[in-house]
Amino acid sequence: GDPDEIIVPEIYLQGAGEAFVLTIVVSWLMTWTYNPKIIDRNLLKDLFGYNNVCVGFDTPPARYFAVPMFALVSFLAMRYVRLDSLRAQLQIIEEDESLKITRCQYWTTRVCNACYGFFMCCLSLLLVVSPDVDRGFHTMGYLAIIVFDWLVFFANYLEAKEVTNASKVWIT
Repeated sequence: GDPDEIIVPEIYLQGAGEAFVLTIVVSWLMTWTYNPKIIDRNLLKDLFGYNNVCVGFDTPPARYFAVPMFALVSFLAMRYVRLDSLRAQLQIIEEDESLKITRCQYWTTRVCNACYGFFMCCLSLLLVVSPDVDRGFHTMGYLAIIVFDWLVFFANYLEAKEVTNASKVWIT
């Protein structure tokens, strides 16, 4: 590529989120079309009283679509982690004070990225450990997506040179 090309790691994070949403939508459409009975009666609905996002992935044929899509989500997430960690590494040694980050910001970014990256490598396990196998693990895995996404957003928030009020409200 072009050595002067600017790479923005957050584009990969955004792509991971968009690929995940696409997976949700297509999986739910497939479940609704080919396995609609599971929407009315399933273990998660029995446990929580409503269908959560997992129900759309949990049965064939939607699961067959979701598995490679989760691999794409994981790839995009790992690309983000690598590029964002590299950016932090460069920013900590930056001579221009307006671009430099503190050691605290650096280590927060590295730890949050490492946690997010590790979790995203394990993301496809959520399709292996179905609610039939372990409802608690399965549900906690989807809740972990929220936690690890928030950690990465929080690290970016801490690195930001200018923070809007909307960003403060969102991160809170």
